Amino acid sequence: MTLVLTHECNLACSYCYTGEKFRREMDWETASARSTCSSTPRRAVPPRVEAPIDLGFFGGEPLSSAST
Repeated sequence: MTLVLTHECNLACSYCYTGEKFRREMDWETASARSTCSSTPRRAVPPRVEAPIDLGFFGGEPLSSAST
């Protein structure tokens, strides 16, 4: 499972696959939606399966937002 923390980025890397379409700030309502984050791992792994969950973090530059 990969958590995309932000798409905000101050770089223009030639290899970036997200392009210009995601260069926007996430609103606070979406960022603070705990119900989405807390229920996703349970839905991602079937019940009664004892397997490790690989968790990865991905995103742009979180400090490029003035609100941080």
